[in-house]
Amino acid sequence: MTAAYLIITFTHASSRKEKHDPYSFCFLKLTKASGAVVEDGEHRLPTYKYNKKGDDYLCMNPSDAQKLVMNQKEHTTVRTSLCSTVITNDEMLLKLLKWENLSDSELCTVLNEFTYVNQQEKIKFLAKIFDSLFKILSKKANDEKIRFLVYESLVRVLTAVISYKATDLQPMVDWYVREKFSSEEAHTILVHCMEFYLGKIKSDELIKLRTQIQDTIKCMRHIFKFVIESRLQYSRHHHASQVDPEFKGNLMKLFDALNVLMQQTSPDFLIGAQAIALKNYFMIFDDLLLLFPVGDLGRIAKDFIESINDNKPNLKLEKLELIRKVVAGGVYGGSESRRIILPTILGKLRLHIQGTKEEVTTCVLIVNTMLDAVQKGKGQEGDRQTLWDLLPLLPAIATALNGILSNEPSGRAECATCFLTMVHLLEKQEVDKLLQTILPKEGFTRQEFVALVLSVCKSLLNTPPYPDVWVVMQMFQFRNILKILHVFGAVVKKEFVKGVSFSKNIVESYFDVCLKLLTHPSLQLENFYMTKQSFVTSRYHDLRLDAIERVTEMWDAVGLKESLHLLSVMVARMLELTKSPHADLRATADKLYFQVRRDDTRPIPI
Repeated sequence: MTAAYLIITFTHASSRKEKHDPYSFCFLKLTKASGAVVEDGEHRLPTYKYNKKGDDYLCMNPSDAQKLVMNQKEHTTVRTSLCSTVITNDEMLLKLLKWENLSDSELCTVLNEFTYVNQQEKIKFLAKIFDSLFKILSKKANDEKIRFLVYESLVRVLTAVISYKATDLQPMVDWYVREKFSSEEAHTILVHCMEFYLGKIKSDELIKLRTQIQDTIKCMRHIFKFVIESRLQYSRHHHASQVDPEFKGNLMKLFDALNVLMQQTSPDFLIGAQAIALKNYFMIFDDLLLLFPVGDLGRIAKDFIESINDNKPNLKLEKLELIRKVVAGGVYGGSESRRIILPTILGKLRLHIQGTKEEVTTCVLIVNTMLDAVQKGKGQEGDRQTLWDLLPLLPAIATALNGILSNEPSGRAECATCFLTMVHLLEKQEVDKLLQTILPKEGFTRQEFVALVLSVCKSLLNTPPYPDVWVVMQMFQFRNILKILHVFGAVVKKEFVKGVSFSKNIVESYFDVCLKLLTHPSLQLENFYMTKQSFVTSRYHDLRLDAIERVTEMWDAVGLKESLHLLSVMVARMLELTKSPHADLRATADKLYFQVRRDDTRPIPI
């Protein structure tokens, strides 16, 4: 569009029809010779006398201005604002979109000045800008200066997309890459430019190039999308390998540069860049699966996580969040990559699981994700090994459940699920191995660990981590507490009842857990509606019967002399159970209560 005008005609306001004739007019040319629309803002327009012949409107070219008679004392002020996704009033942007008409020097000037193009204009012409930039890359691939200027312009556009506040425009970039992007040369040039800037982190040019380095890291996710799609297009067209040795080597240099970035401790602006890198790094992995074997990605992720300095308090949560997203992504899903990355993840978990409340919560989320993968593996050898590798964290998780997360509802629920899932997945024969092998390395004696586990069970029963309406999760909790009572009951009987010395505290805690479970409101089936009662009994049966069996077995194992120390725990609870409306439970409770009272009246053996 090269010739468009806004014409304003002035007429008299009169009740007489013949007085409505126009007497003056003004006009504003809306387009410039370049095709750009006039700038937004106020425009002071001269007014001209109206010619009744009507040919004034044909004389608005600058060369014909002498034909118009100007009103010297009058002018009109017009305020304009362009609202269009088709035309623009930014001449620099228009030149970029019509770059074929420019010489190399003019193109360099336009690319340099592109920084100052309005953000709104960049967003409106996003697809067209991408088209122009990648066509320039294709045509000027041998001109290094233009290649870097195009890269910087691309980064500026992506930065505008990321920082746009009104709405999330990043899916638009993903759509463009998927549907419209076409460039077989872009991948080598973009990787080269990224490597160039990130390679300056340890050089004297760091301060000079700080903006380019920060923006490269900020846009890393989107640049990698262009790189990967370009490489796939090249491979399809040339029937080549998706990752040849040269391209793979260039990518590995780029990842090494990112690792170097994460090792730096100064200057301060690099710390901010590290936080951005941690947030964006995981996003590239699922895309890189299109190019790399999963084992190679496992090594790349491992090296990056290990490069993060553990002494940076402000990056701890970002690092753990990165690990959580890596574990939830496709890289951790491959058995080969999992074997590579798992030791590094476990080392970071052991380091942070006893840290702040936020660190512990994130560590628990990571472990829950890993346990979910173990459950989906259905007991395969590699998954069993993963569970065994996670078991050293069980004491720390139990300690957090009783301590730092005890007053955090959401964190406590996640931590309880983690603890109970570990118990659920642990086989009975593995308990002795746990007690003999793992606990000494974690600085726990058997007595301390058993006491801790029973204390956690009491805490879960006293203050349930799940709402009452979460019936399935509640029953999951009760079943695993019963499993603890069954599995650890043998240890309690062997070492703390019939062992060298009787441990009153542990045995009393054991009975306390059993009796709390028996009297828990969520297990009193008689008080349920018929539908809920039918659901619970059909899927889980009456768990109170298992609990009272544990009580009976342990009471039989306790001798007469030691049983007298437990009467304060047993008598009142057993008496309460004798009132149960459940016939079998009431009969067993009557029998056990009789034994308790009988032992209370027998003489103590000397």
